[in-house]
Amino acid sequence: MEILFEPKVGAFEKTLWAAGALAAALAVAFVVLSARARSQEAVDPHAAGAARYRRLAEDWVQKGKALPAVDAYGQALRLSPQPDPALISARGDAWMLLRRFDRAQRDFERAMSLAPSQAYPVMAQAMCLALQGRLQQAVDAASQALRLDPGMALAFFWRGFAEDKQGRLREAEADFSAAIARNGSSTTYLMARGATRLKLRDMPGARADLDRAVRIDPKVAGSRLMRSIRQAYGQALDAVPAG
Repeated sequence: MEILFEPKVGAFEKTLWAAGALAAALAVAFVVLSARARSQEAVDPHAAGAARYRRLAEDWVQKGKALPAVDAYGQALRLSPQPDPALISARGDAWMLLRRFDRAQRDFERAMSLAPSQAYPVMAQAMCLALQGRLQQAVDAASQALRLDPGMALAFFWRGFAEDKQGRLREAEADFSAAIARNGSSTTYLMARGATRLKLRDMPGARADLDRAVRIDPKVAGSRLMRSIRQAYGQALDAVPAG
């Protein structure tokens, strides 16, 4: 039984791994955008209008309102003194929330052309490809992001995601482990590795990951994902002594 990585990705925002990983991606984008906007405002007063729309877009995203966020990002781009790849990538993330993968892909590709040395838009492209089921392309894009930024946890996560769906479970486990090594407080990464370990029949390893995720965030215990895991593997997990 597939637990974590479902063949259908149409309702990905309702699934814990996607929601958590996309939120992490957005958080990275917001940090980059905020720093860049402050720098631009200091030297160019015309950038202030773009910064206001950027902040408005971020507020809409955090409220779960992706469509007005896309509009606000578009306004920010029109007012920006020059094309901003971080801003374009952030709009791509908002398109992802709307499941408009074509629009998201277009923004990520434009950001990559403007800033070929930046890892974030390449990672975002991997995320977009993975959620469309274009798995080997997602693996290749995530690998490219890691060549640009060898420590990028999100790139390890999305490569592991695609590998898991390809049935390359050992490689997926290794990539999830690399993501956890860089961000050990992510319940998304822990539950991803735990679910892959269930498929590998590594019950002690899976239980350790799932228990650790619950300790970090007790709400995880009542999530739809955890209920599915308990339904499928509860007896085998209960047979493993608690760590």
